[in-house]
Amino acid sequence: MSRFIASGAYGCIYHPPYDCKGADLKEDVVSKLVKNDFTSETEYNVSQLLKNEKGFLLIKKKCNIASTAIKKMEKGCELIDKDPKLDKDYLLMYSTFINGIELVDYIKKDFTIDRLMKSFLFLCNQIEIMINHKIIHHDLHFGNIMYNYNKKNFVIIDFGLAINSSKFYLNNKLNYPYLKDAIFKYTPSWKYFSLEEHLLSYLIHEGPIDESIIKETLKIYLDKHTMCNVPNFCNKYIETSIHYFKKYVNKPKEYVIRKFLSYWNTWDYYKISLHILKIYYKLKIHYPELLLLLLLMIHPIPKYRPSVIDVNKNLQILLNSYSNKIGYEGKIDKHLTDDLSKTIKTLSSI
Repeated sequence: MSRFIASGAYGCIYHPPYDCKGADLKEDVVSKLVKNDFTSETEYNVSQLLKNEKGFLLIKKKCNIASTAIKKMEKGCELIDKDPKLDKDYLLMYSTFINGIELVDYIKKDFTIDRLMKSFLFLCNQIEIMINHKIIHHDLHFGNIMYNYNKKNFVIIDFGLAINSSKFYLNNKLNYPYLKDAIFKYTPSWKYFSLEEHLLSYLIHEGPIDESIIKETLKIYLDKHTMCNVPNFCNKYIETSIHYFKKYVNKPKEYVIRKFLSYWNTWDYYKISLHILKIYYKLKIHYPELLLLLLLMIHPIPKYRPSVIDVNKNLQILLNSYSNKIGYEGKIDKHLTDDLSKTIKTLSSI
């Protein structure tokens, strides 16, 4: 008998799986019920681009499923709760079953600096692979990375919110239909986007930016932000950001959009560095070399952020030279666990 595993904003997961007619499927895969929309199309297309790479859990196949076959899947599924009459089109998508735990639980279970650094290095290595394929995962929180008990390795999952940077332009012109689907609407309260991405969202969905928009975005964005734990950092961040971004005021909208899009290859590691920074301060880690690298990765001026290749080189040096000598206090509690696994589902309806 197939059984329900989990439900999220974008799909419901079952193992053992269902087949395309809603019957039990005797394969060691999971089936994911999703709406047939931009998100599911993105996840499938990204899976095709990354299918020859290791360290990713990808969609192997998909099929349409009739509404009559979905009825038995509805218990616990948030997706169906939002569409009780099943008016929308649905797909089943299939991926390998993983016997494992989320990265946040893996780190918390037996925390060491070495374990944290190795996890960080894995993520940046995978980000480098995605960059080579022009992919931004765009939802790379610690709940979307799994530790596989059987193979003793990590895998990145859930590419529904991914962005394909090769689609930013069509015939050398901005591909606005794609950008409006791929880039979330302006929501500066979301702490894990970079500042230029919030301003990009404003440009695409609202209109031109001016100095008041920049200042208001900063005010909302930095309210209770993790980076403000760093002494004197937020004041400097505000000063530097205003000085840098105000030069784009009154510039042609298309020029500014192109400029902000050019920093897409820093967005995934920007988010990860904020997660590591949150752990750093929660556990009172004293590791100034790591802190400096993290602050460079979230530099308000995008061009000053290091390349992911340089990040990987520096992480490897830190891991080999210092990690086993660094102390810490405290533990990863439930509040931090929940925050590290927070998805952008709150933005899914905008």
